[in-house]
Amino acid sequence: MNISIPPLSRDFSLHAFASDCLHEHGKLIIIGRSIEEYGPKPLPLKAVGWFHNRMVVKEFKVICEINSPTNAKVTQKKLFCVKAIFIFLDSM
Repeated sequence: MNISIPPLSRDFSLHAFASDCLHEHGKLIIIGRSIEEYGPKPLPLKAVGWFHNRMVVKEFKVICEINSPTNAKVTQKKLFCVKAIFIFLDSM
């Protein structure tokens, strides 16, 4: 994933897991964190330079409430980054 804020840009690679709680609660939960490598191959990330750096995501959490087969609403989201410009926490 790449985030661009002129003239700076950041990228990270996220390893996420999803939990299907649709039958019990009507929600889908996604959690994750940054990874540095995936198996024997290096990740295709941009080189670190003057205006580009890598983010380290310590905690990523999204809870989606599924209303119908074509409609969903994000009820909670959380992104905690180190070596980044921002820390984003939001509970709706």
